[in-house]
This record gives sequence, C-alpha cells and structure tokens, in this order.
Amino acid sequence: MEGDKEEQRQEILELNEKRENIEKEMATIVEVLNGMQGAPGLQDRLTDDEGFPRADVDIMECRKLRNRHACLQTDHSKLMKEIEQRMFALHSIFKAQGCVDEPSEKRPAASLDDDGDQIMEKTGSEPAAEEKEKPKEGEKIPFVWIHDVVSGSPAEQDGLKIGDGIFRFGSVSH
Repeated sequence: MEGDKEEQRQEILELNEKRENIEKEMATIVEVLNGMQGAPGLQDRLTDDEGFPRADVDIMECRKLRNRHACLQTDHSKLMKEIEQRMFALHSIFKAQGCVDEPSEKRPAASLDDDGDQIMEKTGSEPAAEEKEKPKEGEKIPFVWIHDVVSGSPAEQDGLKIGDGIFRFGSVSH
C-alpha cells in the first residue's frame, strides 16, 4: 500500500507539472496576442465594420494562436479532471489504510506572508469527537486536517505536522 501511495503521489505531481506547463503556454499565447500589431487578443473581431479582414492584424497567425489556446483550454480541463480523480484515489488509499489524525503536541502557530499578515492558522491536534459535534460559540473549527507532510515540502518548512488543523488559509476561513 505504501508503494501505491507514493506511486499515486508521483503521478499527481507529474500531472500537476503538465498543468503548469499548459497554463504557462496559455499565458504566453495571450501575451503574444495582446502584443501583436492591432492587439487582437482572444476576443477582438478580426474583421472591420464592413466585414473585411482587418489590415492591421496578421489574421492567420492570430487564428492559429487562438486555435492553439482553445485546444490548450480543452487539454487543461481534461487534465484537471484527471488530477481530481488521482487525488480521490490517493485519499482512498489513505482511508483504506485507516489514516486518522494523530495528535501532535498542542501548539498554536501561524504563518505570515511577506507583509506580516497572518495567512494560515493551525493547531496541534484534532479535537475529541464530542467537541467536533458541538462547537462552542465563537470557537474556530478547522476545515482541513493534515494527514501527510512531504519531507522537504513548503508545508514541512513552514512547520506543519500530521494532525494539524487549518482554520484559515488566505481569505478562506471556517
């Protein structure tokens, strides 16, 4: 099972790299289209008011780039669905292994962004079941529990541990 987990994780990382490459290529296409003579972008008309091709735009190059962008959007959509399926499979492996939150020592902690604003709060352990069912008024409830931390990852570098609960991440809070 441990090999399956690592295999799934590696496949997800490879798919994520492909996703990043597609997104970079799409951004480059948008940049090229916006920087072309006449700046046709993805949406502007390629004909003038009388229906003739615009003389200030390389119509063939623009259509080629727009077509490539549309194909990349389709590929991106399919890739995101594949990543979602792989993530579900990975979480199924964790569930099949009986993965439960292992409380680490209680410690309040927070991460700060470059401006010193708090972007993430975490706790050291999951509350008991009866506490989960009946949250006290004004009590923060984690919306994510950490089940795994990859060695050398930004999460590990930030001090996240298995069993930490995430209460707030950026503008998302529970």
